[in-house]
Amino acid sequence: RPHTVTASSLAVMASDASSSAAPVQDIENKLFLGTTLTEEELTAIRTCMNHVVLLKHGRRGKPHPRSFYISKDQMRMHWDSRRKKKKDSMVDFEWVKRVVEGRETDVFRRHPNSAAEGRSFSLIYERGGHSEPFPSAYTSPVLHRGQRTSLDVECETEQQYKTWVTAVKALVNRKDDPNLQYVKKQWKAADKDLSGTLSMSEVLSLLHKINCDCSKKYATAKFQEVDSDKNGILDFEEFIRFITNLSYRPELDAIFSKHSSGGLMTAEQLHRFLHESNKEDVTLGQCQEIVRTHERGDTSAGMSLQAFATFMASSMNGVFNPRCAVEYQDMNQPLWAYWQASSHNTYLAGHQLKGDSSVAMYKRALNLGCRCVELDCWNGKGNDPIIYHGYTMTTKIRFRDVIQTIKEEAFRVSPYPVILSLENHCDTTQQDVMADILKAVLGDMLAKPLAHGADLPSPVALKHKILLKGKALPRKREKVQEEDDEDEEEEEEEEEGGTAEAKVKEDSSAGTEGAKPRAKPPKAVKLATSLSNLIYCSAVHFKSFEESAQHAEHWEMSSFSELKALKHLKTNPMGLIAYNCRQLSRIYPKGTRVESSNYSPVPAWNAGCQIVALNYQTADLPMWLNVGKFMDNGGCGYVLKPDFLRDPSKRFQPTEPKGIDAKRVTIEVLSGQQLPKPGGETKGEIIDPYVVVEVLGVPQDCSKHKTKFINNNGFNPRWEESFEFAVMVPELALVCFTVYDHDVTSADDYIGHFVLPLACLREGYRHIFLQDEQFNVIPFSSIFVHIQIAQGTRCLCLSCVCVCVPSGKGTVSQMVRWS
Repeated sequence: RPHTVTASSLAVMASDASSSAAPVQDIENKLFLGTTLTEEELTAIRTCMNHVVLLKHGRRGKPHPRSFYISKDQMRMHWDSRRKKKKDSMVDFEWVKRVVEGRETDVFRRHPNSAAEGRSFSLIYERGGHSEPFPSAYTSPVLHRGQRTSLDVECETEQQYKTWVTAVKALVNRKDDPNLQYVKKQWKAADKDLSGTLSMSEVLSLLHKINCDCSKKYATAKFQEVDSDKNGILDFEEFIRFITNLSYRPELDAIFSKHSSGGLMTAEQLHRFLHESNKEDVTLGQCQEIVRTHERGDTSAGMSLQAFATFMASSMNGVFNPRCAVEYQDMNQPLWAYWQASSHNTYLAGHQLKGDSSVAMYKRALNLGCRCVELDCWNGKGNDPIIYHGYTMTTKIRFRDVIQTIKEEAFRVSPYPVILSLENHCDTTQQDVMADILKAVLGDMLAKPLAHGADLPSPVALKHKILLKGKALPRKREKVQEEDDEDEEEEEEEEEGGTAEAKVKEDSSAGTEGAKPRAKPPKAVKLATSLSNLIYCSAVHFKSFEESAQHAEHWEMSSFSELKALKHLKTNPMGLIAYNCRQLSRIYPKGTRVESSNYSPVPAWNAGCQIVALNYQTADLPMWLNVGKFMDNGGCGYVLKPDFLRDPSKRFQPTEPKGIDAKRVTIEVLSGQQLPKPGGETKGEIIDPYVVVEVLGVPQDCSKHKTKFINNNGFNPRWEESFEFAVMVPELALVCFTVYDHDVTSADDYIGHFVLPLACLREGYRHIFLQDEQFNVIPFSSIFVHIQIAQGTRCLCLSCVCVCVPSGKGTVSQMVRWS
């Protein structure tokens, strides 16, 4: 994960680089923290910073002599060109995908020269593009900008070749300290003319872009303070010192001073700090390894302020408990014992009535950890079944293409079963085609239907299996039978007055691109035996909880609209929980959500509903909660429900929980680091950020607090505000951190967020690495918090939460009412 720039770590870098006359080798050793470079590599880099004539092979293979050099900031390889601008005659080392020795590219093959084989090399790169992966638990294939090309160079001598290859490989493969990564990013953004220096005007422009508000007089004074050679421009070393002066973080310095002595923190002191302040169960040996990992100098005496700051801002000290980042739960319980990440109308990329359908949406959902996807199947031309939102203007995709994509993507991020929720509107002929496609493409991946009386197997027993859910003929029934095969969702939408067809009619009457809804087919349609025999979870019409308890099979399941689910939750919550302790239930959005908005999944989760289907294409708060919840258990898409949602005898009441141990959660929002402008823009006003901290769970636990806003400072705002939350059912609670930009005249703008289960929240001083709306980590942006979780108990009145806290004398505990 990206890390945050810390003033204390940059301060060390700046003090080491204080002499502008320092030789290149010293600059290399001291500025590029986190880079392990040998003396040979440092010498090669220093040599290549001087201009030298090499042969550059053009597209047709013809060589041309050009003057090559590595830039002073060691970020780019340049060559002189009479026709091209400077920005077009260079390669940024971050663009380079690999360094190829010899004459292996097509360019070299067009001009063969065996004598130069040992003196030639190529850089394979993509101009303007570099890898920025999604968070590991939800990763999808990395996309690159630009077109891949090569820079093909021939050296005059073998020694010259060795020097250049050594230097280039070292700079391409180096791993910079996260703090330096941030400085380099800002340097590149400001140095638009690639001069290797920054003027005062360029620095002022940069300050505005990074949300740092200071007067021109103050900025000029700081500029002149670090401009050691007084030439009116800053080189890279001077720029580091400039950023350092703006990045001071007194809260980190105070923590270090409190827990260290003599300017160093020993492994023993680090162990005490992690154990007492951060509630970490670490050994002294692990602390010694932390010191060795983060301290660049002599580690025998301890860890410096810079090393401590780097550690505190690293993923090792993130708020998300690493225990939850791996699979740790019992995966041998029946399938109904788990919440399962689930998608509604997975094929849609946008609007429910006029949006595009895309095979890529299945790939995206599965790579986000989704374990249940939906397929609305209809008759297609040429006996080729299609998928789209029936009776709407959504585009159509082939059923075969979707099944092929599911086969390829189903188990990339999780080995556990994927459920295909089939809404079958095809005639028996095309149902036969669907069955043939499923068997031909998925083969042994298809799970075989269960026998009467069989309980649902565990996720472990169903690893790498695909389960079909849909309407099916009664077991042991032959041939073809008429069934009430109306779309499960439409059954309830009609009751709620909001079918998709009705909405299309409304849009049509209002002149929406001349939409002409077709007449619906008769409700009684036929089910083909070939497809029915593949159904693993049989979709049945829900009658009552009592009827289900007496007669339903474990592999039978029903779907409920969000409104029906809320109605059951209100009228018979224990009946709904008991149902979910035998069978699977699926919840889906009401039909009036035509713009693909989402409902809150939390109430349904609180009742143990397993398949709470959301519109994955919409990045709203419910979807943030969904991604946050399923980060747990290694992001495998299955999260084990607590025991009171797996055992009806516990008589848990999600709307009025009683007898549950409470927790008192105190969250102090200390500061923010490098918060971006809304939407990642570089233009616009400097933001006025504030933080909203919200707990969502059972109704009594839902609570929200927000900090004051900080005027004109997204670079290093400080809030230092503390909030307390009473959490009665911590097993069901989610914590959401959201940063907004305060606006007086319009709605506040969203900046970033992070959601995680309370059970995955780590105590102590932690950094929260912010995500954008699409769940990508925002590089270098974080908020710094201090978290305390106290174990509570329930008082006899059952109307408040009480927590044991030390008395004023610190020796006697008392019960304090805390509502």
